[in-house]
Order: sequence, then structure tokens, then C-alpha cells
Amino acid sequence: MWLCRGRLDGGLTSGLTTVAGVSRVFKSGFCLVMAKAYMDKYPDSALLYFDSEFGTPRGYFETFNIDTSRVLHVPVTDIEMLKFDIMKQLEGINRGDRVIIVIDSVGNLASRKEVEDALDGKSLKTISSTQILDFFGM
Repeated sequence: MWLCRGRLDGGLTSGLTTVAGVSRVFKSGFCLVMAKAYMDKYPDSALLYFDSEFGTPRGYFETFNIDTSRVLHVPVTDIEMLKFDIMKQLEGINRGDRVIIVIDSVGNLASRKEVEDALDGKSLKTISSTQILDFFGM
């Protein structure tokens, strides 16, 4: 597992932090540990957790002692849904508000077009997911 931007022993920096690694190496848990630390440091903060893997039930947040009253857990099924939902949430956030956003996992999200093509048995290559990820600076 590796962390891009920030330091494991020095904390996160503003902006985009990427946690990557092979399956089942505690990436989701590690993100929750970081979110918990942020929320502990800033008692007025909130966690926006976008979940494409549907593997993070309420009890998982509780396992990490995260105050679930300060968590918005949003299941997402495709990259467009993530884009629209995250923009809707960002509209309600003001400069200076303390929010940590976790997307678990952006690598698993297909575009709606890719999902539709797969359901129709088409194997055409699409770049729409890449274009949408560019929107997030990824």
C-alpha cells in the first residue's frame, strides 16, 4: 500500500490524497483511521464517505469510534453519480468548513455508458470514465 501526498508520520495536506494497493490490505480501514484523526482534531468537522464497494456498513464506522452523526455515507454506483452527488454536497459547504471526503473506491467505478454497454453485450472502449476522473484532478 502506498500513500500519495502527505506523510504517514506527519499527516495529510490539503488537496487530493490517494491511497493505493492490492486488494485486502486495509486501504478502507486506513482511510477511516485518517478520517477519525481529522475528526478528532476538528470536533466541528464532518466526513463525506462515497462508497462504491458497498462494504462499509454503519458498524464499520463505529469500529473506528467515528461519530456517525457526523458522517454522510453515500453509496454510488457509477462515476456520473459520484460526480453529481459530490457537487451537490459541495454546494452546501462554505470556505472554512471542515470536511474530509473519502471516495472508496474510485477505481471500481465505471461510467453509465460502460455499464449500459456491458449489459448490452458490447465491448466498445469508452473514455468517459477517464474524462470524468479528470474533472476530479485524478
